[in-house]
Amino acid sequence: METLSLFRFGTALGLTWGGLLLLIAVLSRVTGLGIEFIHITGSIFRGYGPGPLGGIIGGVWGCCVGFVLGVSMAWIYNRLSLQESGE
Repeated sequence: METLSLFRFGTALGLTWGGLLLLIAVLSRVTGLGIEFIHITGSIFRGYGPGPLGGIIGGVWGCCVGFVLGVSMAWIYNRLSLQESGE
């Protein structure tokens, strides 16, 4: 059975989550939508807020957290798939 690359999966998830946080912050500044999400998420990620600077800060937080979560998920998947195959 194939295994997942920890680094690649973590990077993919980190870039996706960081990019989404950046996009939501910029769109929130322009349209006013998603303010509640930003306030809730900003209570977890210090410095995250609507607008470009808050979006960049949130994007960096998102990349870091997404990377750690991605590596963890890939590691768990690899361990479970090895157990299933009997290795």
